[in-house]
Amino acid sequence: NGSTLYGGFYTQEQMKELVAYAAARHIDIIPELDMPGHMMAAIHAYPFLTCDGGSRWGELFSTPVCPCNETTFEFAENVYKEIFSIFPSEYVHLGADEVDRKEWAKSPACTALMEKEGLQNVDELQSYFVKRMEKFFNANGKKLIGWDEILEGGVSKTAYVMYWRSWVPNAPVKAAKNGN
Repeated sequence: NGSTLYGGFYTQEQMKELVAYAAARHIDIIPELDMPGHMMAAIHAYPFLTCDGGSRWGELFSTPVCPCNETTFEFAENVYKEIFSIFPSEYVHLGADEVDRKEWAKSPACTALMEKEGLQNVDELQSYFVKRMEKFFNANGKKLIGWDEILEGGVSKTAYVMYWRSWVPNAPVKAAKNGN
């Protein structure tokens, strides 16, 4: 009926208080900031994060951030530095699920990066993003968790995989065989 208001935010200090409250009860709060997909709010504020400067709903989900621009990694690393300062857990969830990769296939920047890195398809391009972010996480003392889609283009043995897509029954087996 319009009387319920959605939205809002916690300040960093409020989040630190919540993390401390949980820690005092032997609970780790593990943050998930899902990328490269599910970033529409960030993209609306920073259109340069996409390959074509736009944000829209696609066949699957919203336009993802572009893994072929250095500004995307600069943004992601700056955001995660703030996350790391709030959440002391050794684990941080990247998400990386439900990514509509069609825009990447059309992007000249992505074509050039894929050629340079020897990537065969956009699944491997997503893995490039995930692996690069994992290196950043590891350099900051964190371990990366991702949804089972991170298996599709290849993933390091040190990433943690969370299974959620029951219609992909081989994902847990693939993760286990890979050491995830």
